[in-house]
Amino acid sequence: MKLNVIFIILATSLLLIMGCTTINNDEVQENNNNQDSVEKNEEVEKINKDNGEEFSYLNNLSEEALQTYATFYKDKDIKHLKYFPPEKIKLIYIHSVVIDDIEAIYALTYNNGELPNFSVFKRKYYDNLLKSNLEMALEFRHYDSIEVMENTEENGQVGVAMKASIGNFTASVLSSLKKDSDGWKMDILHLLEL
Repeated sequence: MKLNVIFIILATSLLLIMGCTTINNDEVQENNNNQDSVEKNEEVEKINKDNGEEFSYLNNLSEEALQTYATFYKDKDIKHLKYFPPEKIKLIYIHSVVIDDIEAIYALTYNNGELPNFSVFKRKYYDNLLKSNLEMALEFRHYDSIEVMENTEENGQVGVAMKASIGNFTASVLSSLKKDSDGWKMDILHLLEL
């Protein structure tokens, strides 16, 4: 009888401890999510502040291209951007990263039948790619050039290089884009660790 009472007390104590641990883990996860959100907002603020002027990766697009982008922005139909060259698609992609337009990022991602559903893509993007994309957007906001690399087009795939220089230092980032029936898209699926 005493053994049963001791067992019940011990089991109840363990359940209380485990319940507190679960609550603490949930609180830690929520705090981590809040911290990630704060860091993301700080990165976006750094990108948007450029000597007091509003910065956008779309600043160099023509008025017609901006109108086409506005249509894409409303309905996320990639077919609106079908005739955009790879360089403009990359700029729209980076702009979408900065404004956290995950639906546009999803639409701009090369599919090839391997694109997961939106909720999986969103989770994988935030877990694996958001931070590096925001860092790239911040580092290259004063880019000097963006161009398709010579001799890189193979089977509907190109490399687009973006370069930024400060003094004698030059940095560049190369992105792969692939073309399908809807136009050029970012080849980023392999970066999502699916």
